[in-house]
Amino acid sequence: MNDILAINANLKYIEFILNLFDNGEDNITLADIRLKFRENFKMIHPLLNQNFGILRLLPIVLIREDIKGSPNKNDDKKNIMIIRHAVCHNGFSMSEKGYKFSCDKGEVEFNYKDFVDFVHRIENLFHNNSL
Repeated sequence: MNDILAINANLKYIEFILNLFDNGEDNITLADIRLKFRENFKMIHPLLNQNFGILRLLPIVLIREDIKGSPNKNDDKKNIMIIRHAVCHNGFSMSEKGYKFSCDKGEVEFNYKDFVDFVHRIENLFHNNSL
């Protein structure tokens, strides 16, 4: 439950920032944004912690949809498929060690650093049409 609350706080923060970007004053500072957010949502915990990484799953889910009919299956594509199914079917968990994705297709675990490296590598491969 605490993980869900932290993730929800991150999403609220992103929505808040995007709204300020669209509708805010031109001279607003980051300090002003942070203060307004804390006042509006009574937030006392830091937002940019390891939970923020869950938002990095969105590109992986979307990339999986784009490559799902691809004939060649390598480890990266298998991991992408497992991650997508795990996230979409509630087989995803986080701990102090990192992320764990489980589904009927298999299981993948990443520590936080390896997860960020994996996502960056996959995004670069995808954008270079090398995946």
